[in-house]
Amino acid sequence: MAEAIYKTFTVEVNDVNEALRSFWAVASTDDVDRDGDVLSPDGWELDSYHKNPVVLFAHRYNEPPIAKANNIKIMDGKLMFKPQFATEEEYPFADTIFKLYKGGYLRSFSVGFIPKEWEDKCTADGMRSGKYFTKQELVEISAVPVASNPNALAEAYKSGVIGSEEFKGLSVQEFKGSVDEEDETLSDAEEKELFKRLESVLKKMSVFVEKLWS
Repeated sequence: MAEAIYKTFTVEVNDVNEALRSFWAVASTDDVDRDGDVLSPDGWELDSYHKNPVVLFAHRYNEPPIAKANNIKIMDGKLMFKPQFATEEEYPFADTIFKLYKGGYLRSFSVGFIPKEWEDKCTADGMRSGKYFTKQELVEISAVPVASNPNALAEAYKSGVIGSEEFKGLSVQEFKGSVDEEDETLSDAEEKELFKRLESVLKKMSVFVEKLWS
């Protein structure tokens, strides 16, 4: 079985339904991406995903989903869906992510899919320029912090979109993900100590940011 491929797309968050904690979002388009690849909108196989339509954070399969995908369908050449985020009571981290999308501090989603059929794209001189995927099975959709940066998180904290605990919690989550994905040499004890130090730094950082903008 082919390995999953991940592609990220930027969205404009509009018409947020506060009661349902939801909005329309783009999961993928038929535009040429940075790798030169194209996903055919008509090639999406959605049956398996419909059985468990979860939205993860940063493709972390070992953590609870932050939302469920409602009304997923092809519209105007795009794979569209409505993420419905968990409440603060159900999952505080999911509530933080919802606030960051609503405030415009996060603007990307990523699809994970299994390629089934594709054609190689070539330039006029015969050089390979990417793939045109004509059939692909949707595995999952993730909220991703690609469009985010430390300044955006600090701005969200400054504007009151997220509180100090959420600011620290999100930073720890992002850092944990980078450790999980990039460094598999840390022991459990080393990782625990690293996160402990990070939380100490973030406490000092939040105090600094508060003083800076007070």
